[in-house]
Amino acid sequence: MSKVLRIPTALYSPGRKLASIGITAVNEPGVLITVLEPIARRGINLLAIISSAARADAPTATVSMIIDVTGVEKPVLMGLLEEIRGNDKVVDAQIYETGIDGYAADLYHEEYSVFDLRIIMLSEIMFYGFLKFLYDRFGETAGAFLYYIGLGGGREIAKLHKSLFKDPETCLKVLSIQAHSFGYTSNLEIKKIGEDAYEFSFNNMMECSIVGEWKKGKTSNWFRGIAAGYLSELMGRECLAEEVKCVNDGDERCVFHVRRREDL
Repeated sequence: MSKVLRIPTALYSPGRKLASIGITAVNEPGVLITVLEPIARRGINLLAIISSAARADAPTATVSMIIDVTGVEKPVLMGLLEEIRGNDKVVDAQIYETGIDGYAADLYHEEYSVFDLRIIMLSEIMFYGFLKFLYDRFGETAGAFLYYIGLGGGREIAKLHKSLFKDPETCLKVLSIQAHSFGYTSNLEIKKIGEDAYEFSFNNMMECSIVGEWKKGKTSNWFRGIAAGYLSELMGRECLAEEVKCVNDGDERCVFHVRRREDL
């Protein structure tokens, strides 16, 4: 059974009245439950919650929640905010309403970050428009453009991973995990297939899922570039990636073989 996580930065429920709550609290065990209890006591349904991934030594952490306040009077909502602010473990608390019926969004955080780097969320519809325009406008040339974008991106990701994790095999394991956790693929398996040669095997890759709507054949140009750039930076020598299987060519998975340039 597949599991889908709907990132709770925004929620739309027609016919309901929603609000969001943002909280900064002391990073200690049990603090979150003291914030949730006043919400439950008022019979308010918590629809979504997202928290910052605070480091173990961070003094505070932030949490954003979306709640269903249909039928909840304004004084009750303000009383909730007042009680949360009165918690001696809470540094700051805010309640936001967008003024749009049925719609709420996380308005507490200025930005999201991973490894202290800013993250900008690119939805499928945005990426669809980007890819569709490129292929409509530039035809097969779009594939080369996407490859070189991926090549540069792969290099920068590898630089970051090397600075954090040092060991190349650990870096590859982190890449596999992040590719899944960031939503690029349901599963990425990376295995060594020779000296300085690796196989990248993707299941349900985002790029091919989108491009397959209008293009057949081997279509994984952006990810092919990422794999080549990542291995080039990680190994300290130029690598090329060849797509040997693709779901848009009738295969079950998208598979790349990445080798040193001189070995191809």
